[in-house]
Amino acid sequence: MKAIGCAAAAAIALLFGSCAGDGEGGYTGVVEATSVQVPALTGGLLVERLVDEGSRVAAGAVMARIDTTELSYERRRLSAAIDEVAVQEATALTARERARSERNYLRERHDRLARLLEEKAATRQAVDDATNALQNAGSALETSSQAVRSVEARRMQLEAQLLSIGKRIGDATIVAPLMFAAILGW
Repeated sequence: MKAIGCAAAAAIALLFGSCAGDGEGGYTGVVEATSVQVPALTGGLLVERLVDEGSRVAAGAVMARIDTTELSYERRRLSAAIDEVAVQEATALTARERARSERNYLRERHDRLARLLEEKAATRQAVDDATNALQNAGSALETSSQAVRSVEARRMQLEAQLLSIGKRIGDATIVAPLMFAAILGW
């Protein structure tokens, strides 16, 4: 950091010391960077170095690579977990649709029995039993809807983790941000 501060101070001194005035109180000149730090955004073992000290490096050129073996394993594990959650999600959606269908059937049955009770063609006990069954079906539908939401949330968590691992794997490739002559300290 001290070297960067010294380099910046030297560049500013050079700018003002060697610039020609334009007669209107302004100065023109060129400042050249003397150092560029290119950090590895993913920590780990350096497995490939593609640039030697003092070589010219074009912007976007790959300079080095960090080992991503463990990250690749983690990505495979997350992909498998997402596949597993997809099956759980399909099962939960099927259970919810079955619960919705059961509730709808019991609602029609309840309404039919209530009309029959008004006509004295059904017993109060039959209507009470239908009411109880309808309430239970409503609870089962709510429970199955919560299970779907839970599985969907788990899938989104896993997908976010997978994206994060993908970024870390991408960040394991160290790329030159701009053109410069490399003076590297590996």
